[in-house]
Amino acid sequence: MKKRTLIAGLLAASMIITAAAGCGAADGKADAADAGTTEDAGKPKEGGTSEGGGLKVGAATRTLRDSVYIVMRDNAQEEADKLGIDLSWQDCNIDVSVQKSQIENMIASGTDVLIVEAADQKSMSETVTDAQNQGIPVIIIEARIDNFTPDLWVTADSYQVGVQQVDEFIKKWGTTEPANVVLLSGTQGDEVAESISAGVRDQVAEYDNLTLVYEQSCMDWARDKGMAYMEDAISTNNGNIQAVFGNNDQITMGALKAAENAGLVEDMWFIGGDHEEEMVKYILDGYNVMTVDKGTEAQGKFLIDAAEMLANGETIPDTQEIDGINVWYAPTTMVNADNVKEFSAGRYPDLFK
Repeated sequence: MKKRTLIAGLLAASMIITAAAGCGAADGKADAADAGTTEDAGKPKEGGTSEGGGLKVGAATRTLRDSVYIVMRDNAQEEADKLGIDLSWQDCNIDVSVQKSQIENMIASGTDVLIVEAADQKSMSETVTDAQNQGIPVIIIEARIDNFTPDLWVTADSYQVGVQQVDEFIKKWGTTEPANVVLLSGTQGDEVAESISAGVRDQVAEYDNLTLVYEQSCMDWARDKGMAYMEDAISTNNGNIQAVFGNNDQITMGALKAAENAGLVEDMWFIGGDHEEEMVKYILDGYNVMTVDKGTEAQGKFLIDAAEMLANGETIPDTQEIDGINVWYAPTTMVNADNVKEFSAGRYPDLFK
């Protein structure tokens, strides 16, 4: 059994739904109607309010620029509406100052429970600690916040996401033919990115026929960074690359585009994470593409159920304690050509009409 790093050990169980957490950012800006972006800072966004007012939950997340986060929000909203909970879900477009302002306004407006996916895990401790000091339970999504112990941490086992990416590629490629592989990580220093990448590195080392020939971190988990670094990887290795492991789908799709522009896309596999709509399109169009689903729908629903339980002083089921933090892990599934209809038709029905 291989020894894991501390980060890997912190992230082990089952809906791996990315991110969170991965987590990742896309190229385009979110529409103001969909996201609480910079213009929305200080203005609570309308959610599914309950008649007469009940439990008030505020969710402050990194971004809504990727479809996976919209899926999470919509499932959370559906559950909140069912339970009569007033949910305000805002994103900050990966702007720390905006997120701090949003959280401060949520606290001032009488929010009962906070859900936070930190725009920067190193900068949010004081803000969320202030909420806890005022008796507001705090649930965090994806990466931990430095120097802060939340009431609950909802995440996927990011290390195992990386392991799963490599193992699923091997199922397609085999253990005999040599393969040069590329690893494109999320933002350097991001806990989720580091954990996924650690899983990839460790599992690549388990297979004698795999060689990691190129690795780079992509700021803000962005597609354009994935494309640029893949162009460099192709140049550096004279196009001799057989697989790309991306920490999220946005990075992976950037790499795919670079390979396509170089006329090499048919010779490579592209393995991402988050189960984005565009990745499903690539699978349906016959590209060598796979993506890890991190249980986004279940995460969205569970966040609201957990918020209600915390507000009522109830014990959260199906959790485990890791380093003094109560953790709920989401299940994960590798989506590929063999099961894409089963796992994607419900999320993206228009693709299957």
